[in-house]
Amino acid sequence: MALDRTQAAQAGAGEVVERLETVLDEQHGLYTRLEALSVSQSELIATDSTDELLEVLKQRGGVIAMLERSNVEMKSLQGEVERSVDIGAPLRDRLRQRVDGVKAIAQRVAQRDAADEQALAARRDAIADKLSGNTRGRTALSAYGRGAGAYAKPAGARFQDRRA
Repeated sequence: MALDRTQAAQAGAGEVVERLETVLDEQHGLYTRLEALSVSQSELIATDSTDELLEVLKQRGGVIAMLERSNVEMKSLQGEVERSVDIGAPLRDRLRQRVDGVKAIAQRVAQRDAADEQALAARRDAIADKLSGNTRGRTALSAYGRGAGAYAKPAGARFQDRRA
């Protein structure tokens, strides 16, 4: 009877491991797709291709939503595997290596995103400076017209010589 319980436990652990490996395959594919989108994002930021960048960000949002759902299942399965002592050290090590591979891709994406964030912040600051310069220029032009605006028609001659 003890043998039957052991076999049942091993069969259950095997199912959990198979499902975990399937989820790891899915996550690896999703993170690989996210990394490709991240590279495209960096290139589009560098070339100031706003419309294309928005499309890439939309695609990234879909991939991230799938990853979030997958992560919930992954954490549950990891907990079951951690509690299971009968899967053996070689299998546990192999699973850990696969998880580490997925984490490495995620870290590369995060690093690239941090660099992209800095590039976008620099571009935003440059645009703000440019807009600030335009405002100063308009202020200086309007100072000559004193409220009439730089392009307004003159109200007429201020001084006229009239002969009676």
